Amino acid sequence: MKKIHYSIIAGIIIIIAALLFSNMLSNAKKQPKHNAVQITELYVKTEKVSYYNNDIEIHYRGRLISSNNIILSSEVSGKILKGDVNLKAGTNFKKNDILFKIYNEDIIAALIAQKSSFLQILSSTLPDIKIDFPDEYSKWSSFFENFDLQKKLPDLPKYSSNKEKVFLANYGVLSAYYSLAQKEITLSKYTVRAPFDGSFTSVSKEIGDIAGINNEIASMICTSKLEVNVPVFPIDLKWIKKGTSAKIITTRNQETTGIVDRISSSVDENTQSVNTYLKVNNNTAHILQGEYVDVNFLVHQVYGMKVPRESIIDDEYIYILKDNQLVKTNIDIIKKNNDYYIISGLDEDSEAVIESITEVEPNVKYLSRK
Repeated sequence: MKKIHYSIIAGIIIIIAALLFSNMLSNAKKQPKHNAVQITELYVKTEKVSYYNNDIEIHYRGRLISSNNIILSSEVSGKILKGDVNLKAGTNFKKNDILFKIYNEDIIAALIAQKSSFLQILSSTLPDIKIDFPDEYSKWSSFFENFDLQKKLPDLPKYSSNKEKVFLANYGVLSAYYSLAQKEITLSKYTVRAPFDGSFTSVSKEIGDIAGINNEIASMICTSKLEVNVPVFPIDLKWIKKGTSAKIITTRNQETTGIVDRISSSVDENTQSVNTYLKVNNNTAHILQGEYVDVNFLVHQVYGMKVPRESIIDDEYIYILKDNQLVKTNIDIIKKNNDYYIISGLDEDSEAVIESITEVEPNVKYLSRK
């Protein structure tokens, strides 16, 4: 029995010794070292900060309009007769073309009759002129002899003294002459000529219709003097002034040039923009009234640094590469454009990152890539 007891005790001792020896071996093993932090290198595109004068373009969209839009009305009444061109919408005409006439045969007859009456008055005064103003007789006699009832009223001879003027007034020569002159002016209104190269945009009366005084006949535009109406946001008016030049591109990719002629002094309440008007060089492209065009204003001497738009963060910051790290830095934005910004506020000769950085990675060494 004692032997069994000793055997059990010896077995327990052996087990304990084995456990202790195993633990000693475990503690004696060399502890592995932790891996060192891995440093990654990344290249970013940079540009040394420097400031200079930039020529920039400001892009807007505008519409071609005529500088002359006229409502054509009749100053006299009568039947409308055909002129040199068709009285139809879309008809083009040249300056001084007869657009239409108003029937005037009765007016011409009345004018000739009045001219005859004037000659009668003048003929009755010639004998007295010869006696009272012998030195002036030849000019009045010549005027009378060359007076043609069918032709335009000639200029009245100039009187040489107040006495001669009183004489002519008393005999009714002056009043009769200027009454004729007024009638000839009225007669000229029966023939309507084009004041410029243009076209009819709409027509209210047809050939054969009766026109009344101040009746609208047609509306027309001047096609030789077009301009572009460009709504410009007030923030850009510090760059766009009277005289600023612009490149104008039509929807048919035709190019011409223009120059700012005038700028409205108020903001359009619907668009919150300011209407700007450009004179257009019509000779370099076939441009049409009402056509929409792209307008690129050419602005010179904008001082700052030009950087790509994608490099700007939240319209306030840009990254600067310093000691192989990216430092988020405030900037002043001078001018925004579609593809780039003009900025300032950075120390010159520092390295500005000019590409988009979505996130700054930890444990990264950033290197410059020009």
